[in-house]
Amino acid sequence: MVYIVDRVRIVGSDNEPGKGDHRYDRDGEGIDMKKRVFVGGSFDEAAARVLDVYERASRGEKVEPQDNVTFVSWGALSAVMTDKRHELLRHLHAHPTASIRALARDLGRDYKRVQNDVTALVSVGLVEKEGRTLKVDYDRIESVIVV
Repeated sequence: MVYIVDRVRIVGSDNEPGKGDHRYDRDGEGIDMKKRVFVGGSFDEAAARVLDVYERASRGEKVEPQDNVTFVSWGALSAVMTDKRHELLRHLHAHPTASIRALARDLGRDYKRVQNDVTALVSVGLVEKEGRTLKVDYDRIESVIVV
């Protein structure tokens, strides 16, 4: 779960280091990983989602691993997610890259712009860095927009 205000990651949680973004279930079985992006809502609502999963798991229920990102508004999401950044996410999903310079070269884009895009996407939890390697360790993004 990640909670974002003004393009800054306020709270986040993830699996233990080295296992990626909830890539395996409790039994070690591979799963189809997805990120859910919530637009609207409050920190309390995001925390309630985490608490609900924790309580169900504590009771021994099998719960689907979750990796959620919450933006407080449509403006906050649109400030982070652009067409170029979506292209970058798709590339990193298919081709984890050793550095920002290599990513800029692969995409045919200016290094500084790619660096800014990577910084923004890492800060909200949509790109993962392991050392210098950049990757997107999920298969799809689902959006939930609160009206």
